[in-house]
Amino acid sequence: MAAFEYHKDRRIALYPEYLDSGLTIQEGRRVPKKVACEHPTAKEMADCCVHLKLPVEVQDKMFPRSCTKNGRIRVQLKDEVGNLVNSDIPNKKVLMKEICALIPKHASRQGHAGSQKGSGSGASGQPGVKGKKKR
Repeated sequence: MAAFEYHKDRRIALYPEYLDSGLTIQEGRRVPKKVACEHPTAKEMADCCVHLKLPVEVQDKMFPRSCTKNGRIRVQLKDEVGNLVNSDIPNKKVLMKEICALIPKHASRQGHAGSQKGSGSGASGQPGVKGKKKR
């Protein structure tokens, strides 16, 4: 009879909500608001982990407290023996702060600052249209 061997997944899970400056702590943010970034995505987070030379996997999972964003990343901080993969990143908290620092510099964020749509002509958007006259 073969014994069942349990292999614990040593990777940590990170959701974009952990780093979103638009959320409160009760809604899931886990870093200070001044460190957090606006609307991060799992793809941007994964690219930052690749830049930090950490093994990462993007999964199609949802954050339990919200159903609007899709995505989660699994990052391996330690190898099978227990040694750090990147000695500059010893734990999850440091990793989240490093990712927050790198996301504004991400290629998908370049060129989006200051670009606003709309003509700014007014709230109605239909100049010259008059309402009914009073009798």
